[in-house]
Amino acid sequence: MTLRIEHRTSPRERQSDAVLWRCEGSKEYNTGWLLETSEEGFAFAWRSDFAPPVGTVIDTVFSGTEGKPEDSVQHAVIRRVQRCHEDLCVFGAQMLWLRPIGSASEPIPEPKLGAHCTQPLPLAA
Repeated sequence: MTLRIEHRTSPRERQSDAVLWRCEGSKEYNTGWLLETSEEGFAFAWRSDFAPPVGTVIDTVFSGTEGKPEDSVQHAVIRRVQRCHEDLCVFGAQMLWLRPIGSASEPIPEPKLGAHCTQPLPLAA
């Protein structure tokens, strides 16, 4: 039996709610299902033949947000893509937070922009 050790800086909380998301620069939102959240990010499921690759920046709006989606958009970068079934994927995303100038925290790696969101993820053999 192999044990998997997770190295997280904050605990995960299980969720079960809708999340709207789109690739940065897209006009239309997709509806995914929020699975868990933490201070740094979240995981969600989405059913489609298309899946944005790791490094893609997405705009997200979480359920329960009042007003128009454009008023409460949060940005994240896809860090994990797991194809569970032919058309079902689970994504791990890291929130992109603004940091004060001169912050001693780690730099945010350069994410790939929305143009990469047009390529479908190949199906597992």
